[in-house]
Amino acid sequence: MKNMGKNECYDNIVVGGGVSGLTMALLLAMNGRKVILLEKGPAIGGSLRRFYRQGVPLDTGFHFTGGFSEEAILTDMLKILSMDKDIFPEFVKSAEDNQFIFESTGDCHKLPFGWLTVANAMISDFPDEADAVTSYFSRIRKLVQETGAMDIRSILTERPLQSKDDFVTLADVLDSLTDDIRLKSILASLSMCYGSEPSAISFANHSRVVYGLYQSIARVKNGGDAFIRAFKKQLDKFGVTVRTNSSIKSMEEIENRTVGIFILNDGKPLQAKECIFTIHPKEVLKILPSEHLTRAFQKRVESFERSIGFFLFFSRLNLHFRLKPPPYVKIKSLSTVTLHGQLQRSAPIIKIMRMHFTLVIWHLNHFLLP
Repeated sequence: MKNMGKNECYDNIVVGGGVSGLTMALLLAMNGRKVILLEKGPAIGGSLRRFYRQGVPLDTGFHFTGGFSEEAILTDMLKILSMDKDIFPEFVKSAEDNQFIFESTGDCHKLPFGWLTVANAMISDFPDEADAVTSYFSRIRKLVQETGAMDIRSILTERPLQSKDDFVTLADVLDSLTDDIRLKSILASLSMCYGSEPSAISFANHSRVVYGLYQSIARVKNGGDAFIRAFKKQLDKFGVTVRTNSSIKSMEEIENRTVGIFILNDGKPLQAKECIFTIHPKEVLKILPSEHLTRAFQKRVESFERSIGFFLFFSRLNLHFRLKPPPYVKIKSLSTVTLHGQLQRSAPIIKIMRMHFTLVIWHLNHFLLP
């Protein structure tokens, strides 16, 4: 990096103020780097941010999560970031609060939390499919134990980078285990949490997501805003410069494929040893000087598929009577949908979760097994 006099100089520029950018900026600063975080929007947080209507807080991208059990990955991540004292989970506690109801028959399956407990409950509901249930949960647990990134405490230990289950779909695995459409629908239902149909997600990635959700499910007090406030507290503590309404307009004085100066949208120049992008790859292409990009790289980025999007409906219900249990109901209606032009038939299923201090009706584009 050249010495450019009075230009602002940093070790790292982090572009993007969503959860990935916030985490990256904080980790770098905690390790002694001088960091500036650039966020194009008016506030940091990305899809963690809540919005308000008539004083009612509404979450857009963060609703519930797993990983809060003791020594689980989210708990460990928050401890590493020194944010664990600022985040308060509110757990879904009982099987009564986690129900799957099949609309056609009215069959109701109440699933508790805890690895062995939920497996035993499924075996009790599907005694003829005990081997399938046991195999499903055993396979998930084995895969997670072999995935180094799922255990921060021993992340540097030598483990296989990939499993054979990285190359087989969730649909293929479930089809190999059982013909029971109801069981397959329940086992596939948590795919709503990552937005891919069973025929498009590897069993390995499915396992890595749902492992923590089978152990526990929780909302967080004050929702996504709690995470944003915790990040702001730590970013300030470690001296991270945060600029909103700010983005990189151009890169100048490039020598040996190294950028000398980053020009911001307000015309101000910055210097940095490294620049890390946590924004959409196609947005990165718009920023990087085209004359320094290979055609192969551009084609690769342009070929990326769009991820699944959801439409959310928010409503406040004014009840003139008291529900039992109290009004902590969250309904997710999971039904046959069209996805990427492919109509999938499934066993229509409603998932009912009673969550703390909210009553929200969701209709998700969910994709169960044909």
